[in-house]
Amino acid sequence: MTDEYAEVVHPGCGVQEVIIERLTFSEAAGQLVEMGLMTEFVRRVRLCADVIGNCLAITGSSHGATLTEGLLLFQSAAGKHSPPSALERKMRRLKRAMKSNVIESTFLAGKVLKSSLPVVQPPFGPDAPTLKRMPLPQGELAQFYDADGPIRYLAFIELRAGSVRGNHYHKIKEESLYVIQGQLLLVVEDLESKARETVGLGAGDLVLIPAGIAHALRITESGQAVEFSPSRFDAADIHKFSVI
Repeated sequence: MTDEYAEVVHPGCGVQEVIIERLTFSEAAGQLVEMGLMTEFVRRVRLCADVIGNCLAITGSSHGATLTEGLLLFQSAAGKHSPPSALERKMRRLKRAMKSNVIESTFLAGKVLKSSLPVVQPPFGPDAPTLKRMPLPQGELAQFYDADGPIRYLAFIELRAGSVRGNHYHKIKEESLYVIQGQLLLVVEDLESKARETVGLGAGDLVLIPAGIAHALRITESGQAVEFSPSRFDAADIHKFSVI
């Protein structure tokens, strides 16, 4: 993306406030901040901000903080008051993704996170990303998880074209799905906001589905996938919900 700036008129901050600081997408990446999380960020540090195009513009603050100071306040608050665990986890994933060149997309206001692993050709240098797909002579090797957090549940999923899987949600379990082969449509619905989106997934895609998000898979091309979670399997945490 290009670093285009835009003038901002923010109704909550006055008719026309002086822009005290701007942050573009590339600058956000440099500070390990993803634009989809900025709404929560500015709420927590009481900044007035608008996202125009690919630019976040800070137009004012109830206590005069700049964006840089706000980032420090946010980090401090995270340590003292523990922000929502889902937000904290997303921030950690985004930091790892930015370091590993993984392409990220968010859905349902940032709650559902899709990652597309880069294909890296050998030979591999020291700057090769940790999360990647490697087309080796003996067959592809995909590294799709490398983190401190534990995996307590792991399952292989066969994807059969024309079938539907899921149509449920979990109150506790957060789960990730990595597509080895095949094509599918993941339909997700936020139980709180009732918002619904469809996420296209193919080989090399990894998606994170947090608790409280109803989901179902419509398989369009047969293949295989792996599901994993930091929580152990609990049949009592499977709650039927028709999405497809």
